[in-house]
Amino acid sequence: MIQIDGIRIEEDLVLLGAVGVDGAGGKHPLAVIEGATENTAVVQALLDNLIERGLDPQVSAGCSSSTGPRR
Repeated sequence: MIQIDGIRIEEDLVLLGAVGVDGAGGKHPLAVIEGATENTAVVQALLDNLIERGLDPQVSAGCSSSTGPRR
């Protein structure tokens, strides 16, 4: 599973991180991206980057933001 979450650093700067969780519950950092907000476009850019680097797009993903994508 992939978990995605963001943290606001400044008024117009959000860092989004992706963490992979394996079957045993171990967490593995996968990516960090910056954006102005924690919106769909920024999350999609993060997912696109992971896919370009070999992530299977059929993998389950969760998002802590109630407005973010859920795959």
